[in-house]
Amino acid sequence: MKSKRSFAPKCEKISIYLFLLFGELAFANSLQIQSIDRTPELDEFLKLDSVARDMTRIEGFVQNMPYDGEPATKDTIVFLAHNGQSLFVAFQALDEPGAIRATLAPREAIMVDDRVNFTIDTFGDQRRAYMFEVNPFGVQRDLTYVEGQGFDPNFDTVWQSDGQLTDWGYAVLIEVPFKSLRFDPESPREWRIIFERIMQANNFEVSNWPHLSNSIEGRLNQAQAVDPIGGVEPGRNLQLIPYVSTRSFDALTTDGEPHFVNESFETEAGIDIKHVWNDRVVTDLTVNPDFSQIESDEPQVTVNERFEVFFPERRPFFLENADLFKTPINLLFTRRIVDPGYGARVTAKLGDWSLASLVANDEAAGRFREDGLGDEDATFLSARINRDIGEQSSVGTIMTHRKFDESHNTVVGIDGRNRWNDRWTSRWQLAGSETRQLDGSEKDGRGAYLIVDRTGRNLNYLGRIKHYSEDFDVQTGFIPRTGVTEMVNYVSLYDWPEDTGWLVRWGPEFEIEQVWSEDGALLDRKVEASLEWEFLGQTVFEVNVIDSTVKLKPEDFPTLGVATSFDYSSVVVEYSTSRWRRFAIGGITSIGHRVNFAPIEGRAPHSTDWLQSVLSTSYRPVDQVTINLDLIYSDFDDRETGESVLDDLIGRLRVNWQLTPRMSVRAIIQHEDTDTNPQQTVLETRRNWNFDLLFTYRVNAWTAVYAGYNQNLENLEFNNIAGTNVLRRSDDLMRDSEQFVIKFSYFLRP
Repeated sequence: MKSKRSFAPKCEKISIYLFLLFGELAFANSLQIQSIDRTPELDEFLKLDSVARDMTRIEGFVQNMPYDGEPATKDTIVFLAHNGQSLFVAFQALDEPGAIRATLAPREAIMVDDRVNFTIDTFGDQRRAYMFEVNPFGVQRDLTYVEGQGFDPNFDTVWQSDGQLTDWGYAVLIEVPFKSLRFDPESPREWRIIFERIMQANNFEVSNWPHLSNSIEGRLNQAQAVDPIGGVEPGRNLQLIPYVSTRSFDALTTDGEPHFVNESFETEAGIDIKHVWNDRVVTDLTVNPDFSQIESDEPQVTVNERFEVFFPERRPFFLENADLFKTPINLLFTRRIVDPGYGARVTAKLGDWSLASLVANDEAAGRFREDGLGDEDATFLSARINRDIGEQSSVGTIMTHRKFDESHNTVVGIDGRNRWNDRWTSRWQLAGSETRQLDGSEKDGRGAYLIVDRTGRNLNYLGRIKHYSEDFDVQTGFIPRTGVTEMVNYVSLYDWPEDTGWLVRWGPEFEIEQVWSEDGALLDRKVEASLEWEFLGQTVFEVNVIDSTVKLKPEDFPTLGVATSFDYSSVVVEYSTSRWRRFAIGGITSIGHRVNFAPIEGRAPHSTDWLQSVLSTSYRPVDQVTINLDLIYSDFDDRETGESVLDDLIGRLRVNWQLTPRMSVRAIIQHEDTDTNPQQTVLETRRNWNFDLLFTYRVNAWTAVYAGYNQNLENLEFNNIAGTNVLRRSDDLMRDSEQFVIKFSYFLRP
């Protein structure tokens, strides 16, 4: 007799063919969401013989991972209804109680847990959708999904959820007010919906209703059509989020002669205002905006880097609807707006058209300048128009502008996404920049980008080419390197063995990357081959062999004299496992060669032996406590002499204690120790310690109270030279900043 798994590939192929041939017919019978005149309670779903017979019932989940097309190994039952004001979704997830992974965690921090979710496309255009996800305790996570871009976890809105473990598994109930969704009440289009369940212990099994085949590109094109919900009117939707914060601080400043500045109980207040017009046009205004960052950036290596290191945006105002401004070329990187005094944004979905605009100022633009412009602000402006074409294709245009005194930078681009069939897509963009400098000089530049992508269960391909001219200047975006043309080709081929009992999938990956200068000279070349194995228990092991060279030019490094190529090859080993309920570990170890980009004065950049090791662990001693430890170690040694150039160690310990679903305490200790050889590099020896403590009481995405303390120590000391204080490195640590802050924000929807 053939096993169920050995029969799965045949079933998978049959199901895919049926989807391709009869997909339109399959969705002709759309799902109807029952209307009820009550508010369901979680208690109704704690028994398998639920009495919620007035709600739409859905069963029959099918795996997406790891065995695409097979029935889910555990049953899931969904109940669906609305009462005119809210959409209600209840899940009954059957499983052995000891196999369920659940943490009483902060909002959004449920990625290591079992969870259920639903994705809903309220415009029915198969482009953009909302996802609402909860773990077995009802802890929330909300996202948006955009075809061609993926999931964006920065979306936040107000909704309710509850969950409870049972002797047969767990049950959750989700309520999403229609005021928290955007939709066109006059559109005849059907909504589209996907239900999903993720089981961590069962080798990260992902199952859906309807079936989402990972051999077909896209998600929303495979979603179930939903009958229009009658009796739901857009109405008036006004949201107010006032905030007040107070802080006391003592911090070192290098503005002029180094000195400490301090303030006691410095208080700020402001308000964010959101108005939704007919559920399609959203206006966001902010007065004295709260652009504070609650948590520090994740650790990254920034020493001896050739190009600027990217740190993602974390400030709430800029995160919401950020995907509407996203294009293949990163023309809007809002961390360029360092200290805004105001901000405004308008976004709209009008039929096949999407519109977005953003304006803000930056009060930090003139700081520390000594040319009389210290009081000047910079103004940032961005506008975006996008038009849907056919099924999941689109074309759009974007404009960004930055003005500072008499200087300005304007970038205009046109871009598009094309979905050619169920596996092939492409994205492209053309852009041009015009810049006027403070000295009156002007320059123009251009940029181009094309990416072609094939998605499949076994074979995947990605091809990308981009070109940025030397004078392509994007002061509002993130373009770390100009004057180059880059081409990348990547292919992966995976096999999914049957009935091995230990191996889920394995296969090779290949990548070739080449970079040319504008005159056609080859600057960088990389050829990478890797082999990956994924075992049962969410255990992955991968070996990468990289043959790479980089060419440095005399105009960038004058001590070279002539263009010089350097060996950049390495061997990389990656591993990770989450097979245990309370412990997970992962790491990357790289051995090879790198370039010393910061040699001592008079010496040219030179090759080094390089070692880097990254280790990440997560431990949950109890359901309420999560401990994360991250370590990054880098070592550079001169290849000719064997002398050490620098060692860098970064460590970050993060502990979160979730006292109740709303209340938590979080502590972070971060340390960086950079030990340099003054005979090899101009980089300084540096030691830094940062201590961060935060108490949070959070009712929803915006109603919260925070109380935090932060202290930073660095190896600095004052040195008096001719009556003037200067800073220099020291063997001892000096407290260079200390802050205590209390912040309160409140969500109002009249």
